[in-house]
Amino acid sequence: MNSPDHESNSLRSAELWAVWRIDDNGNVFVVREHLDRAEAEKLVEKFTACGHKQMYWVERDA
Repeated sequence: MNSPDHESNSLRSAELWAVWRIDDNGNVFVVREHLDRAEAEKLVEKFTACGHKQMYWVERDA
């Protein structure tokens, strides 16, 4: 039988994340969804390193 702590840890490890951006006009867009957190953060780093004016960030998928 799984303990509540084990189930909680399993749910956290299965959380999905999205990469968002805001453009120069204040429009907000989802760039990519359904990523694990490490993938999402790498994508933000990649876009940020390219010198885009837009701001990118990571949020949990809804």
